[in-house]
Amino acid sequence: MAEPTPRQENAEAEASRAQAALDEVVAERNRLWEELHRQRADQKEAAYYRTLYEQVVSSQSWKITAPLRSTKWFFRQIPELARRLRRFLSHRPRAPK
Repeated sequence: MAEPTPRQENAEAEASRAQAALDEVVAERNRLWEELHRQRADQKEAAYYRTLYEQVVSSQSWKITAPLRSTKWFFRQIPELARRLRRFLSHRPRAPK
């Protein structure tokens, strides 16, 4: 069997480099493909939850209970409003007697 010529060795080295580059490109393509599918799944999930939200907010029960939610919010704000009022009153200048 004959020794490989420098030209054959060069061709084999170049083929090896080309195969390595191809492997890198295929790996990158596969990574991007997975990322694309993950993003599409996330978009579908977001659309699903957006639809659920819209259904709840536009439902008759949500509209009927709106005054109750507003009242609940108002009563939860009373302690904070009282704290702010006390702070305001304690820092205002006193009128001379």
